[in-house]
Parts: sequence; C-alpha cells; structure tokens
Amino acid sequence: MTERKKTMRLKRELEALTLRPPKYICLRSVDSLLNWKIEISGADGTLYEGETFILQLSFANTYPYEAPDELPVNDSKYIRFATSSAKDTHWAYHDDSI
Repeated sequence: MTERKKTMRLKRELEALTLRPPKYICLRSVDSLLNWKIEISGADGTLYEGETFILQLSFANTYPYEAPDELPVNDSKYIRFATSSAKDTHWAYHDDSI
C-alpha cells in the first residue's frame, strides 16, 4: 500500500472513530495520524463493567497489513513482561483484591 493510500485510510478511520465511535470506545486524543489514545469502557454485565482502560495505538508503516501496537497508558494494574521481541511482549492484569 502506498504512503498516500495508507494516509487516506487512517484519515477515514479516524473520522469514523470520531463521528461514529463503537459502543464503549471513544477517542481521547490524537498525537499524530500514527499515534492515537483511545478509551475503552467495560461492557455492561461483564467483569469489566465500570472499568476504564486507556490505550495508546501506534500505527506502523506496515498498517493495515499488521495491527497497530496497543499499550496501556498510566495504569498501575498492568505489568509488562518484556521479551527480546516487541511483538511477543505480553500484558497481564494484576489485582491483589481477587
């Protein structure tokens, strides 16, 4: 995909997320066309009801053929387990009250 086509696609997706966001998801901020922050609210009737998660989405040059990288933002409930490969990095939920 050419750079121009990728840019146009990201602009369309950003516009759709701004004007017609999916239920439980809203756009928090846009640092650049390649870096977005979104907020995901826990769905009603689920374990995550009432919870709010903020993710940083980073779109690589390989988008849309590869998904963007998602990183939790300022949430101490998440612990990062780093590996030698960024694609193999995992996140685990840690809550001592359970």
